[in-house]
Amino acid sequence: MYEEETTITEETITETPTEEEVEEVELLELSPLELEFFLTRSDIWDKLVRNEISIDDAKKLIDTLYTNLVSLSKASTPAKRGRRKTLKSSKK
Repeated sequence: MYEEETTITEETITETPTEEEVEEVELLELSPLELEFFLTRSDIWDKLVRNEISIDDAKKLIDTLYTNLVSLSKASTPAKRGRRKTLKSSKK
């Protein structure tokens, strides 16, 4: 019987240095309220993926979350109060 000898050859991998292309992206600042919204929404998605909640429950939670965000952002944004410009009629 003929037995084949197997030899393992080591392949040398040479890495050529490459420059990484870096593109600067302007980051927007998030308010604490927006940050909380994104984190809570992420938690809802995590629960949905783990099958802890149903799709309908997730929709309801996200809708409620969005409604709360809108109402809180309106309450936290002060209304602009000021005088209106009035046109003065010129007397001749």
